[in-house]
Amino acid sequence: MKLTKEQVDYHLLKDNEKDEAIQFCIKVFTDSYGADAVPTPEQFAKSLTRPGYKESLDLFGAYVEGRLAGVLGMRANSTYGALFYIDVHYQGTGLAGIMFRAMIEEYAPKGAIFMLANYTKIDMYKHMGFVPTDEEQNVDGFRFVPMVYFKMKDYQPAYYKKQEL
Repeated sequence: MKLTKEQVDYHLLKDNEKDEAIQFCIKVFTDSYGADAVPTPEQFAKSLTRPGYKESLDLFGAYVEGRLAGVLGMRANSTYGALFYIDVHYQGTGLAGIMFRAMIEEYAPKGAIFMLANYTKIDMYKHMGFVPTDEEQNVDGFRFVPMVYFKMKDYQPAYYKKQEL
């Protein structure tokens, strides 16, 4: 089943909805990568539930038929992505594209968008227009590739090379 933008209620989550979003991300991580994942689901959960973390984010939820199906987190007052999780039942439905387009529409006018893409999702990020800025990294068991998205008309190589990523 392919989803359309009209089938998705995508909005900035209120403070009282953030706990559900964090628990959703932990569940999707565990369902997607299993108990043997590195980091472990417990380590991942600890990183997301540390004091002040959810308050430091603008969290967006994507709801399909009233059910939370995806979460995107951006560091507040920046263009740095922090979380991106899609319920396993909605992976492959186009929901990621709908969420990415909404994020790009909101954040690209503010400048380059930076994400630390899970090493297993690099092709999806590239498909959405992100480009790697470095090789795969491993920080405390978290494996990712730093990536950036920028509008082509704003691309200036000198600026891009000076940025600390």
